[in-house]
Parts: sequence; structure tokens; C-alpha cells
Amino acid sequence: MKFVKNKKVITKLNPAQTKDWAAKFKVLSNESRLTIFQLLTAGPMNATELLNNISISQTLLSHHLKSLKSAGLIEGQKKGHFINYRLTAKNKFFPHDKTLSLDCCKIKFNDGSI
Repeated sequence: MKFVKNKKVITKLNPAQTKDWAAKFKVLSNESRLTIFQLLTAGPMNATELLNNISISQTLLSHHLKSLKSAGLIEGQKKGHFINYRLTAKNKFFPHDKTLSLDCCKIKFNDGSI
């Protein structure tokens, strides 16, 4: 559905999309999960590498990784004894223009940090 406001055509989202995107933003609203997501913008990391860069317990890290995976923001790929976590293919960070592209929208950061 589309409607016009101030000569701009605005597409109304369907309720399922809105609910899904709101859930993603809710997951990212947690400081630790946002930090983990930020670390993964640099490339894939395993749990040990993540723990070396964030001050939380391994148990809490596992909980946050599960939340991020459930929201479809990250994915894990087993490599030997480790699982490498990375942003899903539809979620990418472009350092050259400081833009985070989620499947729902793009977010531009002024200083390049999340």
C-alpha cells in the first residue's frame, strides 16, 4: 500500500515485515549484542576471538549469539573445533561509506563506528 505525504510516495510496510524488523532492532538495542554485531562487521570471528574483545562471560556470549542468530542478524559456520560467526549475507557493513545495510534498511554512521 502506498500513500503520499508532502509529495513523497511512501510505501506502507506489511505487518509481518514491521514485526520482523522491530524484533531485529530490539535484539540490537542490547549494548553487548550491539558490540558483538559491531565486532563482526570487521569479519568472521569465533567465540574465543569475540571473548577477547568484550568483557562478558562465555555463557552470556552464547546467549547473545543465540539471540543474534534467532533474529537472522548473524550466522555460524563450523570450522574444525570452532564456529566462525559472521553477519548474514543480507546484513553488511560498508566501511568506505560507513553504512550498515540490514535487510530492512540502511543505517549511515557519521564517524564509522557502531
